[in-house]
Amino acid sequence: MARDDYNVIVFKILVYLYAVMKNNRIFNQKEFDKAIGRKDINEEYLLRVYKLMEDEGLIKNALFAEVWGNDLIALFEEKDLIITAQGIRYLEDNDKMKEVGQFLKQKVDTIIKLALEIGLIF
Repeated sequence: MARDDYNVIVFKILVYLYAVMKNNRIFNQKEFDKAIGRKDINEEYLLRVYKLMEDEGLIKNALFAEVWGNDLIALFEEKDLIITAQGIRYLEDNDKMKEVGQFLKQKVDTIIKLALEIGLIF
């Protein structure tokens, strides 16, 4: 699995947003960027990931304008993103999310510490 694999990014975003929802974290942009591995992710690709997550009902408040050639412009700030009940169930019950959790656990990824803090077991 690559660091910029869709499922890896989704896992990291959902874990962080779930921690914020559970009040284990106050949203901090620098911490969020580090947790999701933003330096390794193409920004346009990340916007498409957010769009898919919003379309799938995993998160709320990811609003976009589509411009020339289907390019996306974000009309939101990441601090306003919220994990949905469906997003929590997806994180807890989806086999691919469990696989990503196991993969990142072996890598001692930053997000795994947070996942364990909020009670996610992989």
